[in-house]
Amino acid sequence: MRRLVGTVVAVLAMLCTGVVFPVAHAQEQPPTVLILDASGSMLATDVGGGTRMDAAKTAISNYLDKATGTPPGLVVYGTNTGSSDDEKQAGCQDVTTLARPGQATTGDLKAKVAGINASGYTPIGKSLQEANSLLPGEGDRTIVLVSDGIDTCAPPPVCDVAKQLKATGTQLVVHTIGFQVDEQARAELQCIADATGGTYADAKDAGSLENTITTASTRTATSYTFPDRTIQGVWASPDAPVDASDLTAEQIAGFPLVEPGTKDNPARFHLTLPKVSGGTDAADTRDAYLRVPMAEGTRLQMGATAVPPTRTGTIHTDPNGNTKYEAILSMSIDQYNENGFGCYNGWQGFRMAELSFELPVSQRYTGSVIGGEDDCAVGNTLVRFSFGGSALSLQEPIDVDVTLAAVAEPTDLGDPINHTEPTERTNSQLVPPTAGNDTHVSASYTPDHAQLLNGTTTAEIVEGETQYFAIDLGWGQHLDANLEILKDDYIDKGLEGINRQLEVSALGSLGQPIDLVSRTHKDGFNFNNVHVEPGDGLDFGTTLPVTYANTTEFNSTRNGSWLAGRHVIGVSMMNATGSRTDATTQSTPVTYRLTLTPTGNTVQGPTFPDTPILKPTTTTSSTNTTTPDQQPTTTNNTTTGLPLWGWAAIGATTIITAAIIAAILTLRHTRKNHH
Repeated sequence: MRRLVGTVVAVLAMLCTGVVFPVAHAQEQPPTVLILDASGSMLATDVGGGTRMDAAKTAISNYLDKATGTPPGLVVYGTNTGSSDDEKQAGCQDVTTLARPGQATTGDLKAKVAGINASGYTPIGKSLQEANSLLPGEGDRTIVLVSDGIDTCAPPPVCDVAKQLKATGTQLVVHTIGFQVDEQARAELQCIADATGGTYADAKDAGSLENTITTASTRTATSYTFPDRTIQGVWASPDAPVDASDLTAEQIAGFPLVEPGTKDNPARFHLTLPKVSGGTDAADTRDAYLRVPMAEGTRLQMGATAVPPTRTGTIHTDPNGNTKYEAILSMSIDQYNENGFGCYNGWQGFRMAELSFELPVSQRYTGSVIGGEDDCAVGNTLVRFSFGGSALSLQEPIDVDVTLAAVAEPTDLGDPINHTEPTERTNSQLVPPTAGNDTHVSASYTPDHAQLLNGTTTAEIVEGETQYFAIDLGWGQHLDANLEILKDDYIDKGLEGINRQLEVSALGSLGQPIDLVSRTHKDGFNFNNVHVEPGDGLDFGTTLPVTYANTTEFNSTRNGSWLAGRHVIGVSMMNATGSRTDATTQSTPVTYRLTLTPTGNTVQGPTFPDTPILKPTTTTSSTNTTTPDQQPTTTNNTTTGLPLWGWAAIGATTIITAAIIAAILTLRHTRKNHH
C-alpha cells in the first residue's frame, strides 16, 4: 500500500501542483477539479493489505499537504447508494460536489476526503459533466480523474462524453489515474485522457510511471511577448552574407526605414525575418539591414533580443554517437553610412553565438558620434544585423525585439566616475544580498512589463520560459542579486544527459545586455546559471557600475549599463540535452526565490541636451520615396561575404573554429573601416 500511496501522491503532485505565487501574464496552473472514485470496488483489499479507498484517501491528503496554490475542487461518486441492481438508477446519478475550485481550505478538503465512504456505482461520465460545470467557461481548465474501473453506468460511452466536453470549444484537459485497473478500464481511462489532450498514469507501477513521464503535466510554457509594432525585414541575400559596400541602390531602397526614438522614448518594434531556405550550419550567416536616419551630434544606442520559439531538447546524440546541435544562433550588429563605410567604434556590436538557441540572445550596439571623424555623416545610416547558425534554416522565422534611440552627447558628464574607465568587480568583491520577506512581485514575460523588485520574491518557471523583473539603478550603483532553487518535483533527474538549469541575464535601460559576475562559480568563469536542484543557489551581480564611461571608447565592449534608471533581470529555464518540449508541452514548474538590491551610493549623472531627431528622407541613391517602416522588397542579388560565428565552449574543434572565424571578422571589419 505504501508503494501505491507514494505513486498516487507523485502523480497528483505532477498533475495538480499549485503555483507558489501567481505569475503575471503566465499560463498559471489552471482551475482544477479532482474526481475521486468511491464505488463499491474501492473497498477491495488488494493494496498492501489495505483498501483502495484508504490508499486514495492517504494519497490525496498527502498531496493537499504539499499543494500551495489555489485549492482544487473536489467531486466524488458512489457514496450515497449501494451497488445492487435495484440501486443502479439512483447510483448512476450519485455524483456529489464536495467543493468548487478555491472554495475550501486545505484543512476542509482533507476533512471531506477523510469522511468519504465507498459503496456505490461508477458514473464516470456523469462525474465528468459535473466537474466541468464547476470550472470557468473559458480558458485552460483541468480535471483529474482517479478510478479503479470502468464506467458502470454507460451508455453513453464515457469516452464519447469526454469528446463532447472537449468539442464545446473550451480548453479542457482531463488527466486520468488508474488504481489496480484491468486492461478494459485502462483503455477506457486512456481514451478519456487522449480525447482531451491529457495523460494517463497507472498507479500500480511507479517505475513505469517515472520512466515514461519525463515532464509532468502541470502547465505549458508562456511565450515571450513582443512589442505591438512589427517590421517585416528581408535578407540582403537569401544565399550568402552581403557587405554594406556591396549593396546596390535598389537593395538599399528596399530596406525598412525606421526613425529612432530618444533615450527617454526609444523606438520599440518586433523585427521578423523569414526562414532561410536550405540547410545552414554554425558558420553560415545572413545579413539584414535597416535604414536609420541620424542627426548630427548623436550616437545610435541599440538593444536587440532574438527570441527562439518555446522549446528545449535541441542538443542530442545521433545513432552514430555524434552530438547534434539543432539550433545554434549568433547575432551581431554594426552601422554604416550609405556608401558602406563602417561608422562603429571597436567591437561593441558583437555577441558570440549561443550553442543552443533555447533562450533569448541579446545584443547591444553603440555607434560613433554622427558628424565626427568616423565616416558617419548626417542622414540615413545602415544598421546591419548578421545572424549565423543552424537556427536560420529551421521552420520558424527569426524574431527580434529591437530598441533604437538616438542620444545626444552630454553637455556635462557630472561625477568623475563618468569620465574614466570603470574598474570591473571580481568574484570576491561581490556581496550577495540576504533574502528577505516575500514582496509578492510577479514575473513578466517581456522586459517592457517587468515589475519593480527591490527585495525578494518567489516565482515558478517551466522549461523554455524566460521571466523578467525590473530594478532601478542610479548613477554609480551596482546590482547585487541571489537566485535560489526552492522546489523541483521533476522525476527524471537521474537520467543520463539531463542538464536542466536556470540562467540569469541583465538588460540596461535601452534593452542592451549587461555583463554579470558570479560569486558562486569560483573556477575562473563567470557562468550566470545554476543547475536545477533544490537548495542550489547563485550569487551574482553587475560587473560594472552604471556610468556613462561604459558607452564611450573607454569601455566599448560593456556599454549596456551606461544609463541610470530601469534595468531588467531575466530568469530563463533550459534543458538543452533533455526531452524535446515545445509550447504545447505540460511541464513541472520549478520554484525559485530571487533577491535584487542596488548597492553603492548614487552620484551626479551627465546632463543630456534635447536630442535632435532627423526625419526620414528620400534615399539619395534611389528615385523611390521611402517612409518609416516601409515594406521591403526582396532582391536576388548574391554577393560573396565572409562568415560569422560565435564561440561555443564544447570541444577544442569548436573553439578553434570560432577563433579562426573571429580573426576573419576582425579583418572584415578592419577592411570596412579603412575604405
